[in-house]
Amino acid sequence: MGNAGFLLLLAAITGYYINQSEDVPVEEQEHFVSTIPEVSPVLAKLDPRNDQFHASPEAIEMEEEQKSTHNG
Repeated sequence: MGNAGFLLLLAAITGYYINQSEDVPVEEQEHFVSTIPEVSPVLAKLDPRNDQFHASPEAIEMEEEQKSTHNG
């Protein structure tokens, strides 16, 4: 009963808190904006959701350095 009892208690407490919170009126809601944390430019390019990627000057410089390192 140890783990099962704990999980049931946790589910009951979670359900209680979910039901006690008030809904935000539609007028006060804001649009959801998905953002990715600051990561490497390579990962930003690979993200399929990113259809407006513009490489920063630092990213372009880094790519050129990598190309010259691998080719040189």
